[in-house]
Amino acid sequence: MAASWLSPGLLWLSSCTGIIGDPGDASSNYSGVNGPALGGPGSNAGGAGSVGGDPYAVPSSAPAATLVATPRLARLSRQQWSNTVRDLVKLTDISEIDKGVSGDALVGFDDQADALFVGEMLRRELATAAEKLADRVIGDAAALERLMPAAAPTDAAGRARAFITSFGQRAFRRPLTADEVTKHLALFNQGPTLYPGTDAFNAGVSLVIQALLQSPHFLYRTELGTAKAGSAKVALDDYEVAAKLALALTNTMPDDALLAAAAAGDLHGAAKMAAAAGRLIDGPRGTAGLSNFQLQVFRLVPWVLAGTANGFLKKGEFVQVGNGQMPGGKQDGTAGDASVSGVNKMLNTLLTAAGVTKAGGIPTDDFGEPSLPKGIFSQLLA
Repeated sequence: MAASWLSPGLLWLSSCTGIIGDPGDASSNYSGVNGPALGGPGSNAGGAGSVGGDPYAVPSSAPAATLVATPRLARLSRQQWSNTVRDLVKLTDISEIDKGVSGDALVGFDDQADALFVGEMLRRELATAAEKLADRVIGDAAALERLMPAAAPTDAAGRARAFITSFGQRAFRRPLTADEVTKHLALFNQGPTLYPGTDAFNAGVSLVIQALLQSPHFLYRTELGTAKAGSAKVALDDYEVAAKLALALTNTMPDDALLAAAAAGDLHGAAKMAAAAGRLIDGPRGTAGLSNFQLQVFRLVPWVLAGTANGFLKKGEFVQVGNGQMPGGKQDGTAGDASVSGVNKMLNTLLTAAGVTKAGGIPTDDFGEPSLPKGIFSQLLA
């Protein structure tokens, strides 16, 4: 999937979740505090075609950066939680545990911070999930070994500290403070008492995993800095930038490379931010994250069927689907019934205008009127 067509979508994503840094300021990354609303003076929000021109035209230059007030505490969305847990504990399949956690009844984007919270039912479900995940880890020696840092000491106390420090940083998406390490070590040492008959180290690991997975520092993305006197902006530290980038672009936790960049203080400045974002987008996590974003914005589902016997769309092509089928009710790529929904017809019309076709050159105007001019969809889908 080419990265070049993602820019308009990423701009849209930034407007929904807040600006990560000011493109005009290569030195710092900020979170807006009580800033002017999007589309204010100088924002060029309407684009080049907003007054008397082509309404589908992409602006020739990016709109001016505008500060918006962004949430300082944002609970992980249901999808972000699932992806993050999977990647954190390094288990490929958590579906049996995952299905025991309720979804969020939201309309629009699934990461609306003001609508996401932990109620009593969800708290119980998360506690149960944390216990089951911990059991999965300590019940598999290979799974536990994957969570141990490579240079961990061999003595019990050293191994415990190494596990807490390494796993805790990945869970909280930042290094644990000295006080947090001490408290989790104390919890770790209660393992033999709370789980008699279980290996002491495994019991301690289980308790720490359960505690970290239920901590607000795991369940919420946080921005805990303070603004300088008289400033409308709060500087984000590198770990906050890493978390915001990863969750926005990949819908999961920062990977090891991004955490290493944060540790090196290497996530400030436009060029470094762009490089980090580009790497995330180009990876498989970026593909999954952007597919989820496209689904929410355009209700488009990617069909990656190229090379299969029944593939009728080329890799990277997108089409609106209903109940898992092509518009018109057929899965074999034929035109199908002409009585399709207005939404499907509109989207396929736009796709046709963008020049997207099915394999074999059959145009998508089977389902719509190919009369719209090329514009933003041609940019998004090029």
